[in-house]
Amino acid sequence: MSRSVIMSRKAAVVALMASVSLVACSTQEGTGTGIGALFGAAIGGALGGKKGALIGAAVGALAGNRIGAYLDAKDRAELNKVTARNIERMKDGETVTWSNPDHDVSVDITAQATDSMIRQVAFVRFKDVEAPDALDIIGAPYEVSSNTAYVLSSPAIGGRILLELERGTGLWVIGAVPGKNWVYVERDGIAIGYVAATDLTAGTDDFALASREPTMRQAIDLDDADDAAVSAYFAERGIDLSALGDQQVVDRVSASSTCRDLKYELKSKDAEIEESIRACKAGDGSWEIIGDG
Repeated sequence: MSRSVIMSRKAAVVALMASVSLVACSTQEGTGTGIGALFGAAIGGALGGKKGALIGAAVGALAGNRIGAYLDAKDRAELNKVTARNIERMKDGETVTWSNPDHDVSVDITAQATDSMIRQVAFVRFKDVEAPDALDIIGAPYEVSSNTAYVLSSPAIGGRILLELERGTGLWVIGAVPGKNWVYVERDGIAIGYVAATDLTAGTDDFALASREPTMRQAIDLDDADDAAVSAYFAERGIDLSALGDQQVVDRVSASSTCRDLKYELKSKDAEIEESIRACKAGDGSWEIIGDG
């Protein structure tokens, strides 16, 4: 990621903060804690570690399979980029091709099947925000389309108001609360609460959100993962758990997400390799490889 993009992300955060009015509760006014007080600091921490982390994720996602082992790090990164940019838009049966003429190698990527599955996913949220019981993953940028939208602590009319957002404010929607008119939203990897779906529209002019590049990464087995593995997983997403304060927590949520089976066919002057992967969409818009297709 270039320095200009990093600076644009920081400018976008400043713009967001300018459009946000904190509606403080009495318990927050005296302590200066909660989402309003910690919002900028948490996002700043995420921005600080994101560049190297996303590069590492792009290089490493396919490193564990035979095709990944055959390619060098730069070619793996480029193959991951092509996969990530096309995996959502490809129709079943459609093929896209990545190639490097300098290395006389090409890889055909074919979408074989699409379905959905429920799996455990991990998020970081502010402690003031109630953890969702379940989610339908969306993983896309939205913006406020009503005159005013409220970020609430829980997906209910009676939820505590945490933030007030103006029309045009960009947000990243992690997912929808099943059977309800609420979506779970974040900024730079940190879940900040719930917004009524009817107050949002898909797409945004917010540069930091609209330019977010999807990546391919390995999924984590949350049932077996220790603290170090969880920290490494979030580091690939650009979030340094050690830099977060005691107002942020990590949650596991049962989520339904779109999954795709992809077939890779590598051809070069000295090798032909065929293998498949299965990947599911994550709440940050990237795709996690969960096994063989």
